[in-house]
Amino acid sequence: MTPDDASTTTPITRAQREEQRRRAGTLEWRRDPFTSTSSGVVEESRDWHLSGILWDPARPLAIINGQTVQVGDQLGAYRIVSITRETVTISDGTATTTLHLTR
Repeated sequence: MTPDDASTTTPITRAQREEQRRRAGTLEWRRDPFTSTSSGVVEESRDWHLSGILWDPARPLAIINGQTVQVGDQLGAYRIVSITRETVTISDGTATTTLHLTR
């Protein structure tokens, strides 16, 4: 088997599976990033910081100023208009701002 052969898998032993379960039990889990904890309102800020986009075509999420938001949520006077793989567009009804994901 070569590393490039993705169609073949090697079964793991019972001892390896038990070791995986033991290690998984010691991990510190935080919140699920795909579950929105947003109430839909985020404190208004002129300094928007887009720190991440969780891309799912059906329900994209963005992390702006440490808050997880989705299309339709409010950022102070601004509403999330759209989320793409690289940008988030917000609007207050008169002005539109596009936030770009920085790498």
